[in-house]
Amino acid sequence: MSNLEEIRLRAIRFLARREYCEQELTRKLMSRGADPELAKQVVNDLKSRNMVDDDRFAQALVRVRMAKGYGPVKIRNELRQRGVSSELIDRHLEFSAGTWQELIVRQLSRKYNDSQPNDYREWSKRARFLQSRGFHSSQIRETLGEFVRSD
Repeated sequence: MSNLEEIRLRAIRFLARREYCEQELTRKLMSRGADPELAKQVVNDLKSRNMVDDDRFAQALVRVRMAKGYGPVKIRNELRQRGVSSELIDRHLEFSAGTWQELIVRQLSRKYNDSQPNDYREWSKRARFLQSRGFHSSQIRETLGEFVRSD
């Protein structure tokens, strides 16, 4: 793809399906054969027309990932991989601790039906599950508590 209008139309088709950040859209256009300079030019033009907005993209991605039960670590890594600035990532992940805790409790309740772990193996299994969903160990300990053996 070396025609500017062809690249612009392809970018608009991509944007019609979902939000993209600048870097991600540029990469996608280049992977479809667009000249790198033309792809950057098209993305900059779309940005000036407010059709591409990293802030809006970050907000949408955080909302969708939280709805799927993912924690801040996993969301931060995904945003970073897609080329969103650290400043935007921090702004969109700064929720009250209660918001993340509510999400952890919802995930635990969905998977384990509100039962309490009765031994260390079960406690570890739940902690690993939450860690794989992208929650900080401090958030996990705050929710699950420290496992205390009652021998």
